[in-house]
Amino acid sequence: MGDWKKWVEEESEYQWLSFVAFTIFIIVGGILVNLAGNLPGISPGSTLGTQGRLLDSSESLSLWDSDDGRFFLDAKSGAKTSMPFATCVEENSAIRFVCSGIKSQVWIDSGEGLNSFTTSTNRTIIDASIQGTDIMMISSNGIKSGIIGMKALSPSTASPEAVGVGGDFNLDTIIATGEGKWMAGGGWNLPGASQSSSAATPLAYEVVVEITWSNVSLAPLIQVIHVGGQGAIHYMGILADGNILAAGTSGAIIINGMSTSEIDVRSTTAVIDKNGGVWFFGTSGEENIGHYTNGELMVEKLSKPLSIEPDHAFIDDNSISVHGISSDNTYEAMTIDTNAKNSLLSLRGVIDFLFIITSLVIIGLMFWNVAEAISKGEVF
Repeated sequence: MGDWKKWVEEESEYQWLSFVAFTIFIIVGGILVNLAGNLPGISPGSTLGTQGRLLDSSESLSLWDSDDGRFFLDAKSGAKTSMPFATCVEENSAIRFVCSGIKSQVWIDSGEGLNSFTTSTNRTIIDASIQGTDIMMISSNGIKSGIIGMKALSPSTASPEAVGVGGDFNLDTIIATGEGKWMAGGGWNLPGASQSSSAATPLAYEVVVEITWSNVSLAPLIQVIHVGGQGAIHYMGILADGNILAAGTSGAIIINGMSTSEIDVRSTTAVIDKNGGVWFFGTSGEENIGHYTNGELMVEKLSKPLSIEPDHAFIDDNSISVHGISSDNTYEAMTIDTNAKNSLLSLRGVIDFLFIITSLVIIGLMFWNVAEAISKGEVF
């Protein structure tokens, strides 16, 4: 019998040392496994840097609020343009759009650079989504929202405004879902919907509406698809399977045609990564974030509580950048490497790799001991 086997001999003087070594291994292994449960690949900063508070972003435009005022950056031209009341930036392959935050005014780039246009509406545009060269805009008078369509190639003419019925819409976000089709989300003030509400201050409930439009002389058609709990929808996106995700402050839903299914996760900011996974971020101080992928919601544990109040998140290749305000009122950001979770170089990957190798060594050793005993004619 080799010298190493005396460590496992019954009644051996090395038996207690073996037991102590095994106990230490279990404790250290437990600590490492616990650490491996934390979401890897998190680092401070953002791929856009931190120019201030990031309010919105698209492929080449970003809207910032800083101590020097509000402005947008154009990555194509490198220009920095002051725009004190701007609320959104949006673009597709043909059109770029900026909500100036001024009544009747928008900025559009249809191939000749960003230029200011005065529309036929006297309301303020707070968000927009582009389908081809059609732009669907959320308008606001400061009290309630409406929907207005506009042709980007003739921006001086806008459609009549469409508004909700049975309560005031306060829409916050909108996406294009197909030719002549959009969906928008936000809150819906429904008087009498709750005993605690009043006609003067009705409670807002999460709402998603579908919008259909093609003729600039006609108002868009609005159809309510979903009304959720108290709160508002803050993000909408398209999943890899073509279904629509709507994330809100009291929950999230997946929309497939006219049917919906709920995801039990609250958030203040959300984003869909390039693989179709959804990341949900809550409020400052929370220790977990939600990750919905392959039809399953997973809770990802952070190594330390979320240090910012998230405002906006965006995707840049394999990274998610989340911008917000810290507890000391400074503008900060964090980046998540979406590939790190499955990387062999992550702590979780290393632990899994070591566990597999160790298990194979132990199993191999057991079979080797049995084979050696059989070859010597020993009786078990």
